[in-house]
Amino acid sequence: IRGRNAIPTLEGEIGVGKTSIISVSSFRLEQRFFTSGGDCYLALDRPFQLDGEETADSFSQKVYQQVLIKIHSIRKDLIAKGINVGETSKLFDWISSEQYNAIGGTIASIGGSISPSPNTSDGFSTLGFQNRVNLLLKGMYPSAKKGGVICVIDNLELLEKSTRAKALLEAMRDKVLTAHGLIWVICGARGIVRGVASSQRLQGYLSKPIDIAPLSIDQLDDLIERRISEYSITVARGDAPVEQEGFVHIFRICKENLRTAFKFCSDYSEWYAEGGHKGSPSSDKFGLLEAWLASESDEILSSIRLSPKPWEIFERIIDRGGSIAPSDHLSFGYETPMAMRPQIKSLEDYELVDSTIDDTDQRRRTISVPQKGWLGN
Repeated sequence: IRGRNAIPTLEGEIGVGKTSIISVSSFRLEQRFFTSGGDCYLALDRPFQLDGEETADSFSQKVYQQVLIKIHSIRKDLIAKGINVGETSKLFDWISSEQYNAIGGTIASIGGSISPSPNTSDGFSTLGFQNRVNLLLKGMYPSAKKGGVICVIDNLELLEKSTRAKALLEAMRDKVLTAHGLIWVICGARGIVRGVASSQRLQGYLSKPIDIAPLSIDQLDDLIERRISEYSITVARGDAPVEQEGFVHIFRICKENLRTAFKFCSDYSEWYAEGGHKGSPSSDKFGLLEAWLASESDEILSSIRLSPKPWEIFERIIDRGGSIAPSDHLSFGYETPMAMRPQIKSLEDYELVDSTIDDTDQRRRTISVPQKGWLGN
């Protein structure tokens, strides 16, 4: 982020912890500025996501609105640290009145007048507002090396196909990705970031993806201790439904997928609290967790009617860590990916696997196991 040579990108399996790494890094840079001075890095409260309905214009507007809200919310603190922050109140008021204007109301413009017709205000929305935020950023960051507002595009794989992601990011390149005062980080899974980085129009703008690997088992004890300490309601250690032994067990079941493991813990904790198990001694907690996992698994399995062949493929996908590509068909005993496709389709119908297909590179086709699949195992 501080290097500014190219946009940092992260690649890793879904749920491995990419968003957490970016969030913590951005937060630390912002805190360092307010506590120790130096370059002014600001972190937006949440990442952006792209979907099939997004356009470069609509995305740019979202970005500039969130950037303005961030700056406006801490304007006094920035000025106290010597940052040249222009007036933001009218810009913020304009954002607040946008919805009102969209249904036919009238608003006061910034430095001029706007027609009361809601159909003619969009031009100002996409150009005038963004230009003023750009001027605000140039005043705060006269040099590109003095920091910036950190913006994150997360879960790029939601676009499903790298051609769509490439086209959208290429259209956004000059509109917002290279805007003065904005620092971008892009992350995704299933090989989509690597596909986007190969775009000729984006070469030189995106860095080579940083591969994010799962946490190792020996790091989990410290992770859980910190989490229990942070989220305990009282000064005394809280009643954690899932303790170290239980979390390691879930983490292994999920083949080291951190997001899915935490989702398991969340669902189990509700069952633990609502079932009258609060205050159970540590010696009972692992047994309660195993009983819940078995019950959930039985409920899923009771609704599934599969022949032996798809079950065999499913078990082998689990053994391989929960993710394969159709190009692995030979190791599953099929001469072509299409020959294996009916078995995968049966698993998809029961939501035991998800498939994502890149229409430009078959190596980026991914078949992965979601939470229901792990429980059904």
